[in-house]
Amino acid sequence: MYPYRKETEAVIYLTEPVPRLDSSALRHLVEQSNMLLSPGPVRLCVHPTPSADFHEMYIVHRQGNYLRPHRHTDKDEAGILLEGEMDVFLFNDAGDVTERICCGNYLSGQVFHVRIPQGIWHCQVVRSPYVLFYEATTGPFNREKMEFAPFSPEVGADESENYFKSLLEIRGQRL
Repeated sequence: MYPYRKETEAVIYLTEPVPRLDSSALRHLVEQSNMLLSPGPVRLCVHPTPSADFHEMYIVHRQGNYLRPHRHTDKDEAGILLEGEMDVFLFNDAGDVTERICCGNYLSGQVFHVRIPQGIWHCQVVRSPYVLFYEATTGPFNREKMEFAPFSPEVGADESENYFKSLLEIRGQRL
């Protein structure tokens, strides 16, 4: 693994002036996600700090993690799926699913790159044991500019498991 600092157990920053990665760094990230006691994403940040103008991250999500629908009011984001399979769901303001994008890696023949414009409600549902993807967006990160969808339950709420299951059921439906 290259020189890094841990912001938290789930957020790692590279510390080299000219960051670089090879496959061993990404393998380490996947292994790190397996060791977490609490579910949720693990990210390796290539940008130096949360206040950087441009953010690049490698992110691992595990299957079964509920990722609450949200939107960014001030930025677009783009992702490239490197390993695994997932569905990206887009919603209207009422909470209706408007699109399900089935994603896989480049060699899968499925969509592997998705760019989500600001203001679009979205979430991901992991279909494989885990996914590893690259995400890029403008910075700095401002939690106040990310809104969770009012039509979706909070992570950990009693209703979140049923909501998550309802998204899994959409997989087989044609929208």
